[in-house]
Amino acid sequence: MNIAELERRRISLDALISEEIARHKKSIDAFKVELADANRLIAASADGIDVGVLKLAESVIEVRGSYDKAGDDRAYAVQKAIDDLANGAKNLKKAYVGTKQYAHWHGQFVECSYGMGPSHGSVIFSIGIRRSELGRDLTDGEIEASLYYLRNLQRIQKASSQVAA
Repeated sequence: MNIAELERRRISLDALISEEIARHKKSIDAFKVELADANRLIAASADGIDVGVLKLAESVIEVRGSYDKAGDDRAYAVQKAIDDLANGAKNLKKAYVGTKQYAHWHGQFVECSYGMGPSHGSVIFSIGIRRSELGRDLTDGEIEASLYYLRNLQRIQKASSQVAA
């Protein structure tokens, strides 16, 4: 074997090692995400939350941000989402609800079309239907699960934050 062949072999092995490290890191990262979710569900279950209902709700609705940090109109935003879900989620199919941070106001109610934000300020908390589910009607079971989820939102988020800490 001459030096050029050895250099090509070294380059090839370096590339193979880098690929294997990247593949391994990707697998480990995926396992860490699954582990964090399992721990979150265990904590929610220990707090008395029905994990099956929780998972069903999370498959159709999306809550972004912390309720505890959502500001003054957070309860109004949650109630607005609950009221709409109880009536078939007609408005939530078009727009999400939540609160925004703007100048001197923290937690002002906001309702925005999907893909849009408020004209002033930024959204700090939102409740909406997952984009993948917007083109269809929610089933009665999905609505029930979503209502359960929103009624227990503080407990669910508290259990999640305790696991993350």
